[in-house]
Amino acid sequence: MSALKESQHLKIPLKDIEIATNNFQHCIGIGGYGNVYKGELLIHGKSTIVAVKRLNEQFGQGLKEFLTEIQLLSGQNHPNLISLLGYCDEGKEKIIVYEYAANGSLDQYLRRGSNVPALTWMERLIICVDAARGLNHLHHEVGKHQTIIHRDIKSSNILIDNNWVAKISDLGLSKLGLSGLNRSAVISRVCGTPGYCEPEYFSTGIVTKESDVYSFGIVLFEVLCGKLCCTVDHDGFQLSATVVKDYYKKKKVSEIVDPILKEQMSSELIRDFSKIAYRCLHEDRDQRPPMTLVVKKLERLLAIQDVLLKAAESTLSDVIKPAHPLVREGGNASEIPLDISVLSNMRDFVKYNRLKQFALRALASTLDEDELWHLKDQFYAIDVDKNGAISLEEMRDAFAKDLPWKLKETRVLEILKAIDSNADGLVDFTDFVAATLNVYQLEGQDSERWQILSQAAFEKFDVDRDGYITPEDIRMHTGLKGSIDLLLKEADIDKDCKISLSDFCRLLGT
Repeated sequence: MSALKESQHLKIPLKDIEIATNNFQHCIGIGGYGNVYKGELLIHGKSTIVAVKRLNEQFGQGLKEFLTEIQLLSGQNHPNLISLLGYCDEGKEKIIVYEYAANGSLDQYLRRGSNVPALTWMERLIICVDAARGLNHLHHEVGKHQTIIHRDIKSSNILIDNNWVAKISDLGLSKLGLSGLNRSAVISRVCGTPGYCEPEYFSTGIVTKESDVYSFGIVLFEVLCGKLCCTVDHDGFQLSATVVKDYYKKKKVSEIVDPILKEQMSSELIRDFSKIAYRCLHEDRDQRPPMTLVVKKLERLLAIQDVLLKAAESTLSDVIKPAHPLVREGGNASEIPLDISVLSNMRDFVKYNRLKQFALRALASTLDEDELWHLKDQFYAIDVDKNGAISLEEMRDAFAKDLPWKLKETRVLEILKAIDSNADGLVDFTDFVAATLNVYQLEGQDSERWQILSQAAFEKFDVDRDGYITPEDIRMHTGLKGSIDLLLKEADIDKDCKISLSDFCRLLGT
């Protein structure tokens, strides 16, 4: 009961809760260990609408979950986690008081026959980003050397408040573990919801952060398809990991996308979003992306979608969808419209560490003409004087003018400095390709070609062909002097002060 002793400041008298809920009259949900009621309490001197979960004592495991939730939530404060406002522990009454999520749970908006309005793609994407941030906080931000494994990630445990901010809820099954050494928590009693749980968990009873990532992948596919896991649709379709992975492998995901969304999404967005979800469902836990990376990828898609929406509302005729092959009109490069994804990739490039920037330049130098034609068009659309290099003035003219993606001049200068490998104030074509290349698209289009390209880029560093990039190799290739420990840190997965080919490929993709 130490969790309760440490949370005495959150204790609320039973009498106050009974008054707040009108003796538990307004039930708004039925959970695994009890019902949830709506009420109104005085919190910090302010009348507040709350959700009250009352433990049903007939469930033997309910007390354990009650204590777990108080222990874990009382120490957390994150905008994408449901907040614990208080609890009651009087006699047989075990009650938890949460912030109230006025707009219900995500599953309500995905359930067929629901009387709630369908969510737009933008609304769904924002909810996914919020939920990913909340789960990432549990995995990586709860405290030094600690991680919280949720164990029951599903759409019904993603709640939406009155401002349409999504929040992870129901930490009753969660486990507090150690982070940093890929440690797992061994669970004797398998919990969670069938359909959302990875097969390994059911077969071994061992759960890790990657188990949550798998469950989140199912949620992403639910959002994309507008269907809930393990429910049979009117046409016989049943969403499951096996089914969606099969559609993905056959490049037929567009066939199962929610029909409501098809006019709101480009084929590129469908591909990129489904790729994130698919990777979360990888059979090998070690190959699933960490939530930090999932957040980053979803945020990028959200930024692109935001630009597209603004562009659609404008009357500009020179705005096109990201990664769309450009239509040449009269062959005049200056008339070719700029691709939104070019700017988006440039922005990402600025954030990368220098080793990844050098690695991307090496990769850029391995591409052939067929793989470069689209970016070459984009390059010459900015290089108006056609001298083979983009100046600050040309970049300013392209990105600081009055367009939906308008940038401040200081931001344009920051991007140019990051891309300009020679520090001469000019961006040559290889620099441009390195900063604007869509690595995920390149990797996904042809895996064999990707292996050839990544190997060739790796060998530009690995001059002695010993299969590793050493600190000395990096110095020779980049011209950098002094310690490069910080550069190695992000790529050196094994912490052996050298980078293998697999480390290098992971660096290119993160």
